[in-house]
Amino acid sequence: MLIIGGCLLAQWIAALLAPSAWWTPDLLLIGMILAIRARPSRWMAYALAAALSQLAWAVRPWPLLLSHLVVAGFVSLAFTRWDPNDRRLQLMVVGIAGAVPLGVMLWVEALWSLPLLGCAAWRLSLTVMCFPLLRRLVSTPVF
Repeated sequence: MLIIGGCLLAQWIAALLAPSAWWTPDLLLIGMILAIRARPSRWMAYALAAALSQLAWAVRPWPLLLSHLVVAGFVSLAFTRWDPNDRRLQLMVVGIAGAVPLGVMLWVEALWSLPLLGCAAWRLSLTVMCFPLLRRLVSTPVF
């Protein structure tokens, strides 16, 4: 849970500094994936923690909650079935897991337009690019 809390704080700071929400990577999703990678059996608790922490700014909470549960179940299944230390698998899981909530948000809000799809692709690419950095920060011992 410390990983999710740290990523939530980092996402909040990044959202305050970014000129638009589309310029903020989904650090909370990365934190959830890293927590599930460490303990795949607790995926439900991590999904609920990540979804409940985002409910403060969600307009429609149920699609957000369900998308986090689906993503966490997928991540847990992928990491228990294949090698969780494979970097290609990790980046593929982050890409798929980041695309699901973005797609659900665009579908629920009926915001299908080419500029918004470009912004969503930009945010997804930022999220995927931030994953190796946060993975290294989490795996580096503090003391």
